[in-house]
Amino acid sequence: MKVMTLSKVKAKFSRLVREIESRKQEIIITRQGKPVAVIIGMKKYDGLYETVEISGDAELMKEIQAGIRALRRTHTRVTIDQLFDAEGKK
Repeated sequence: MKVMTLSKVKAKFSRLVREIESRKQEIIITRQGKPVAVIIGMKKYDGLYETVEISGDAELMKEIQAGIRALRRTHTRVTIDQLFDAEGKK
């Protein structure tokens, strides 16, 4: 993660956007030595947004937690392919 001042970000914005996109890196922007913002790529943003949405869905979180508890009780392990294959057969 790169840390830059706001004035440097303003001066190099186009180059920084290309850098973020190609290197999958984040930039923390500071003002007067304090972090005030972050620039991240769209893929990372989409992942973070999806995580926030899932976390905010109480019913879905209950299902996820119940599934985790069931796996712990049975010590069953499945691959992601097996999980989605089973979901499609319901």
